[in-house]
Amino acid sequence: MRAKIGEWRWQEDEVAVAERRLSERVLLDCEVDYSSEETFLFAQATNISAMGIFLQTRAPEPVGTRLNLRFSPSPVEPPLEVEGVVRWVNPYRPGDIDNINPGMGIELTSLTDTQRDQIVDLIQRIAYLA
Repeated sequence: MRAKIGEWRWQEDEVAVAERRLSERVLLDCEVDYSSEETFLFAQATNISAMGIFLQTRAPEPVGTRLNLRFSPSPVEPPLEVEGVVRWVNPYRPGDIDNINPGMGIELTSLTDTQRDQIVDLIQRIAYLA
């Protein structure tokens, strides 16, 4: 009986995660410049959706940090410049072999209609090519 309860809870958690991710996420491999009030750095984007982007970095910003992001999905396209807020962090843990993807999940905020259209177009192109 306990195994079933544990199994049910696991499935319930999976449903909660699925509901939280309301937009399609696609793999992305591009460098992103980002800045906050005190910082100007770059990181590697590993996936993107219409709602957010994940930046792989060993030095993520704290949750709640507002960032200005700038990235170009291809060398022939003008860069996208958007704003975001760090919503979650997977901290870098040296020596932990399971810590293969440290970084930060960023919710894209204050997007104009044009910016949202550009991101959705990018996602559709990546999904089509995959």
